[in-house]
Amino acid sequence: MVKSYVDEAGVENVAVGIVKQTRKDFIKGAKILYARLKRVPTFSELSKYTTDKDIREMWDAWRFVIENPYNFFEDEASVINAWKEVAIEEYYKVLYLKGAEILYVHHAPKKIYDLPDEEIIKLMNDNQLAADFITAKNYIYKLPEGEKILRSWNVIAYNRSKHPIKKKTLIQDTKYSKEQSEKRQHNITRAKEMYEEGMSIREIAWALEVTTPCVRAYLRS
Repeated sequence: MVKSYVDEAGVENVAVGIVKQTRKDFIKGAKILYARLKRVPTFSELSKYTTDKDIREMWDAWRFVIENPYNFFEDEASVINAWKEVAIEEYYKVLYLKGAEILYVHHAPKKIYDLPDEEIIKLMNDNQLAADFITAKNYIYKLPEGEKILRSWNVIAYNRSKHPIKKKTLIQDTKYSKEQSEKRQHNITRAKEMYEEGMSIREIAWALEVTTPCVRAYLRS
């Protein structure tokens, strides 16, 4: 007779793996939604966005927590709220690190979160990147462990900024971003001027060498 037994260690490893994947799927989708909406929708609202594969997987993960078929979770609300916080923090981490690396390339002091906004904008020389960095800094700084988090991110950004290839790429990216921003602003101004002069959207598109949807976006700006 074959003795039957349960490999408790194996079962625990499977459970841990399931929870890790569920958490990963939730956070990935939540980051995408937060980038779009600047908030994480409620569970009932997610159905609007499930045509996106990543959001559908987030929805499946959330439903798994709600149904809790294997009693992995003690409290649905606390688990979901914790995962939301991680997703938002990770979203801002990307914005913060990109800006911090550029600031360090331009020899900013190590405690860059103490820099006045005006100094950040001046050093970064790119209004959009500066605005993203400032938004990320302000959000994280207000968290209970915010300053500690920013200090750890500063170490990462500082070390990255010292890599010769990374340093060159950052400078090039910033210059390109600034040039594109200036070009877009010029096109917006010209599109509005030409529209007021009576030119059609198609004529404006030909003149600026862009698409007609692009012209419509310029006119709405």
